[in-house]
Amino acid sequence: MKAKELPASLTVLGGGSIGVELAQVFARFGCRVTVVEGQGQLLAGEEPDAGQLAAEVLRAEGVTVLPFGPSA
Repeated sequence: MKAKELPASLTVLGGGSIGVELAQVFARFGCRVTVVEGQGQLLAGEEPDAGQLAAEVLRAEGVTVLPFGPSA
């Protein structure tokens, strides 16, 4: 991925490992980031505690996390 300029805001569709990493990187560069995950929690393929911890860390860094789905 290549970007010449940092966007003012970014919406990441999907809270898997790549989406979480992308959100964290852009947030740390100063971008307003929202993650939308349809499985009810981040990192849905991992242990539930991992997804909850990832959401807590992202929120602490200013990322908006919007889980939708059966577990939300």
